[in-house]
Amino acid sequence: MSTLPTQVSEFTLILITFGFSAGHLSLEIYSMITLVIVATIIFSSLIIENLNKIYKRIQHKIDFIEWKHAEHPPHLKKDLKNHIVIFGFGRLGQYIAEFYKKKKKDVLVVDWEPESMDAAKQLQCLHVFGDAGDSDLWEEIRLDKVDVVISTIGKNQEDDINLIKWMKQNNSKALKIAETNLSENARELYKKGADIVLVHDDLEWNDLKLYLKSNPAKRKKLKKIFEV
Repeated sequence: MSTLPTQVSEFTLILITFGFSAGHLSLEIYSMITLVIVATIIFSSLIIENLNKIYKRIQHKIDFIEWKHAEHPPHLKKDLKNHIVIFGFGRLGQYIAEFYKKKKKDVLVVDWEPESMDAAKQLQCLHVFGDAGDSDLWEEIRLDKVDVVISTIGKNQEDDINLIKWMKQNNSKALKIAETNLSENARELYKKGADIVLVHDDLEWNDLKLYLKSNPAKRKKLKKIFEV
C-alpha cells in the first residue's frame, strides 16, 4: 500500500496560466486549481519529511492490512538467547555473520531483500523478513536476550537511534554496533548509547574483526579506532 501522497505537477500551473491568459478558464477555476497545486506541494513535502514519525504513531492501528509474507522459521518460536542479530545483510552483514558462525553462535538476519534471505540461508543463519524499525519485531526476535545487535542499514538514522535507545533500556549489556555515512550521525548514535559506529568512508572490516575478537580490556583501547 502506498503511503506517499502525490502532488500536482508544477507544469500544471504553467498550463492553467496559459489557459487563463487565453480566456479558456475563469478566474474562479484558475484560483481553485492554483490553491490545489500549492496545497499538495506543501502537504506532500510535510508527509514525506515526517513519514516515519506518522507510521510509528499509527502502525498498531493498521496491522490488519500488513502484507503477510513474513517468514517465521520454527526456530524463532523457541526461547532465543545469547544470539547475534544483524539488521541488513549486505557485504558487511555477511562478513559479521561468517565471523560469528565460526564461533558456533546463533546468527539471526533481518532484511527485506529476497537476495539477502538467500545469502542468509546459504550461511545457515536464522532469518526473517522484517523492518529494522519495527519494535514489535524486536521483541519477537528477543533483542532483550542478544549478545550483539548490529544495524548495517545506515540509511535511516531515526530507526537506528530508536533501536539503540530500546537496547539501552532493555538489554544494556549487549554490544550495540551501527553503521552510518556521516560523522555527525555517528556522534549522535554514540550519545544514545551505541558501542561502535562504523562510518562508511572509514569502514575497515579488519578493524572491526580485531575488536570483536578481543577481550573487554583490549576493546576499550581498540575503541579509539572508531572515534569520530
